[in-house]
Amino acid sequence: MHHYFFYGACLCLLLGACAKASSPEPEEVVGAYINTLHRGDFTGAAAFCTPAGAAYVDALEAIMADPEALPDTSSVIINSILCQPLSGDTLLRCEAMIDDGFEVYPEQYLLLKGAEGWRVHHQPQDGKTSTSEEVITTEETSAAEN
Repeated sequence: MHHYFFYGACLCLLLGACAKASSPEPEEVVGAYINTLHRGDFTGAAAFCTPAGAAYVDALEAIMADPEALPDTSSVIINSILCQPLSGDTLLRCEAMIDDGFEVYPEQYLLLKGAEGWRVHHQPQDGKTSTSEEVITTEETSAAEN
């Protein structure tokens, strides 16, 4: 009888360890998002996002699809990613130090924890969805602040 209890306990521990391994850490999500987005894989980048974050990626893709937009062909190196809680244990602000070969600069990301794990989140200005105009305004504001 004790053997069944022992095997049952081992099975529970094994299942618990597997469940934890399937959910990536916030820093891993941010790193994958940055690298995927920088490669121009907007669909792949949106997979790391909440619906609001995916709307932001879609708006960014619309900007980059403009024939007058210059393609970004440089590679980036992520020097560090630091995530800190904003609200309980479901909302984080992560700052990544990115080296694009010309300069090292910080980028900030919001991460929201849901049923699928950590996802990159974007709170649009109008409260509903992101537009290409909002993305341009956000990028210009960030550049002016730095």
